[in-house]
Amino acid sequence: MARSTTVERADSKARVREAILKDVQRITEIHNQGIVDRESVLDITPYPLNQRLAWFKSLSSREAVLVADMGGCVVGFSALQPFSQDDVYSHIGVATIWVEKDFRGQGLGRKLAEKVFAAARKKGFKKLMFFAYYFNREKLGFYKRLGYEEAGMLRRHAKIKDKLVDVLVMEYLL
Repeated sequence: MARSTTVERADSKARVREAILKDVQRITEIHNQGIVDRESVLDITPYPLNQRLAWFKSLSSREAVLVADMGGCVVGFSALQPFSQDDVYSHIGVATIWVEKDFRGQGLGRKLAEKVFAAARKKGFKKLMFFAYYFNREKLGFYKRLGYEEAGMLRRHAKIKDKLVDVLVMEYLL
């Protein structure tokens, strides 16, 4: 049998929706993937499910968690939260996007970004920020393609295996 030359991308099959409590298991698994791989997350210890459940249950009206759902399976998610609780920064949000390893490069990240940007506007944010390891060129390239711009470098900011590394600050004006 001849192999099809047309491959349907995951973004055409996925539906982005608001997360519900039963999604937290997959959200935790996907997020912890990035922690264990040290690819993109500034955290160093994987989250236990009970901690992520408590986080999800405590979300405020200014926060949002969206998931990319393919036939009932969560394959990616985006989280939106305020940058700070201080009024002077109330217009700034932090939006992060995670996609299951096997589904990266198929448009899901962009689809999640479009929806989280719309949610941020609706919640009154005027600017989004993102923090990334300077050496993670793939992740930085993704955020630049979304329209984020470099805002500055935090030198010797994160500690990875006893080595201090730089963290790039990126911003997106809504």
